[in-house]
Amino acid sequence: MKAQLTIERTLAYFDVNKRTEVMVDGSPIGLGAILSQIDHCGRSALAAYISKVLNPAERNHAQIDREMLVVI
Repeated sequence: MKAQLTIERTLAYFDVNKRTEVMVDGSPIGLGAILSQIDHCGRSALAAYISKVLNPAERNHAQIDREMLVVI
């Protein structure tokens, strides 16, 4: 799956001139974020992604704090 997510067909180069969207999610066990860009035709292209498993201390954070942690 990692190989498929990093090939050129899937992962686009970041372009400072395109509209950029950041989508984040935090759960009781992990965090995830997607950075995508919108082309001139309105299509979304994945530019970057990240995920992280929370350590025991981070799992004790309130849900809103986990959501903010993924933004940071």
